[in-house]
Amino acid sequence: GITEASKIQILYHIWNYIKLNNLQDKDNNSIINNNRYFHKIFKTERMEINSLPNRIMDFIRPIDFIEKTVNLEVDLSKNVN
Repeated sequence: GITEASKIQILYHIWNYIKLNNLQDKDNNSIINNNRYFHKIFKTERMEINSLPNRIMDFIRPIDFIEKTVNLEVDLSKNVN
């Protein structure tokens, strides 16, 4: 249900999902045993945890930034003490 999040926030939520669903391999905790949902998303049955940041990049698109110009006027004729 999240539509906007930073890469760190996305990884945090994925990690929580992995923990809640016991997807971490019992013999090698750096491996994720994908359930049917992760398998459908990542197209693999197992993956290394450290591959997650690269794997999620296919699903992340940058947000459009709004550029705003601000005019700042400084009166240099006044004494500043």
